[in-house]
Amino acid sequence: MRALTWYFDFVSPYSYLSFKRLGELPGDVAVELRPVLFAGLLQHHGQKGPAEIPPKRRWTYRWCAWWAKELGIEI
Repeated sequence: MRALTWYFDFVSPYSYLSFKRLGELPGDVAVELRPVLFAGLLQHHGQKGPAEIPPKRRWTYRWCAWWAKELGIEI
């Protein structure tokens, strides 16, 4: 059995879409879920998150909406 550690943030649309795709991994892959607080990591490094920067917020929304539609995932 192969092991994969997946770090994710509950509020991230990227994490949500990726989570919905974990079932596409080969059957011999065991996934260990590790939640993280992305905002805490950003704060620790003195960075703003994408939601705090209007152009990045718009891009994230548009990209994730498009990606979800392409994948057939409701978001």
